[in-house]
Amino acid sequence: MMKDGVFLWILVASMILSGAGSTMTQKAQQLQIVAPCQGCTAESFNHSYMQTFFMFMGELMCIFVWLVIQFVNKQRKVEAPPLKEGKRYYKFYPNVFLFLVPTVCDLISSTFNTISLYYSLPSVRLVLSRCTTLFIAIFSFCIWRDYRKKFDLPQVVGLLMLFTGAAITAVASIMFSTSSETAKNPTIGVVTSILGSLFASFFYVSEEVFLRKIQTTGLMGVSNEGGWGMIIYAILLPIFNVVPDPFDTTKKMENLAGWAFQVKTSAVLQYTIPIYLVFTIILNASGMEITNRASAATRSTVGAQVTIVIWIISFAIGWESWDTKSTLTRIAGFILVTLGALIYNNIFKIIPFLKQYNIKSQGRWMGKGGKEEQKIRESETILADIIVDGVVDVEQKENI
Repeated sequence: MMKDGVFLWILVASMILSGAGSTMTQKAQQLQIVAPCQGCTAESFNHSYMQTFFMFMGELMCIFVWLVIQFVNKQRKVEAPPLKEGKRYYKFYPNVFLFLVPTVCDLISSTFNTISLYYSLPSVRLVLSRCTTLFIAIFSFCIWRDYRKKFDLPQVVGLLMLFTGAAITAVASIMFSTSSETAKNPTIGVVTSILGSLFASFFYVSEEVFLRKIQTTGLMGVSNEGGWGMIIYAILLPIFNVVPDPFDTTKKMENLAGWAFQVKTSAVLQYTIPIYLVFTIILNASGMEITNRASAATRSTVGAQVTIVIWIISFAIGWESWDTKSTLTRIAGFILVTLGALIYNNIFKIIPFLKQYNIKSQGRWMGKGGKEEQKIRESETILADIIVDGVVDVEQKENI
């Protein structure tokens, strides 16, 4: 038991460090000033589309972690989990095509998020990414009857706090912050981050729609999406290479030759790109294992700590500077967003439930006073409970 507890803490630390590391390495790449060709003027490494391509490459490489786990389980003669009622085991063909639509949504979301990271502070981008919960709540309320059944006063209060915190963060980023090398255009950063959250909600909802009958491991699901993402980007990148950039009409959306030249001539880029891939693999693997050993709600709570770590590092290395109005306002926004998410997911039970069903299972106040012992499984919780920093554990999801 003690060994399991120690290993869980190692997984938690791995998820926090890899989550912060993946964001920081992406931002470090974007801050590099390198000439895109021989004799050209040095410019910022602005290649959001190539960075997103490598994110999908990291997801695809999770298949190697899955293969190692399968090999170890086979050697230890660990039995596969029994097939759940109403499910069927994943088969590469034809089930791989079920991941296509969710991957398209994920691709758009991840691209917007990478663009947002280029134009805004890392901490702002991560705080605003919590808007995904708000959008998913809206869609889930319209689609799933069981979700409406469990939607109660804590969910209303949590969403209001989350919306208020996100709005405060967005306003503080735009009104109180000035353009800098770290945050080149806070307004574009806020808008693209919100768009990224919107399409992330499409991603999670489409996964629930397309994959609800499939039983597979989270790592296999992530690998499928990584493969589709790379295929789609392999088609899009040559097109982006000739289409004008909507954010800068003097350039193309992507400059593949410029990207290659900048990477070739920058040692920082040569090191950070493979490091980013490693962080992506560790983040997905540790997150999935936390979900299996603890819960998706635990994983979501751990994910919130990544923002704090990134904030501390950003101040320490000079990516952010203290500005009383801007910083304190954004801290207030972060606190509201975090508390709102915790209340919404029934992790902090400080708001009373009103519906009899929820009172019986959760308790009327502070989780106390319930007439029945809580028996709701992790897979039966609201859809937002399985949202963690852009990764969904397919194995944990049930028909909601």
